[in-house]
Amino acid sequence: MNSSLAENQAAERARIAELSKKVERLEERYVLEEIAGDLYQKYKQKFEVERDEIEARMKNNTIELSRLDSLIKFTFTMAENLPKMWASGDYMQRQELQTAFFSEGISYNRQKDECRLDKPNYFLEHIADLSGEIAKFTPEQIKNFDPASLEAGQA
Repeated sequence: MNSSLAENQAAERARIAELSKKVERLEERYVLEEIAGDLYQKYKQKFEVERDEIEARMKNNTIELSRLDSLIKFTFTMAENLPKMWASGDYMQRQELQTAFFSEGISYNRQKDECRLDKPNYFLEHIADLSGEIAKFTPEQIKNFDPASLEAGQA
């Protein structure tokens, strides 16, 4: 999502730069009396409206960091409570939870009595790795948990 957003914003910034150049060129032609005042006003307004629309789109297409932080905290809370959610869920809820984390499905080998994944869930693997670190946290540290602190420690 971020890479797609970055590509779109780069294209939008290029379009804004292009429109700004057109407005500058338009002003230059007006000052040099190459075009009349009514044409200058008409096209200047057109280019500025288009630029404003693009800027508004760009504002709406950004990921708000505060929203992202709350999503990360929500995700960690959900990951922390997965065993409880599984234990308290009915059949349908368990299926939804299973599908959410293992979209490729889970295979069961009756002879070995084990479950196998066709494709691993890297998010859950990462959570399992981090859980060793999180287990050492005090309740106050968990309350004020900042996921970026773990990334900094791993670098």
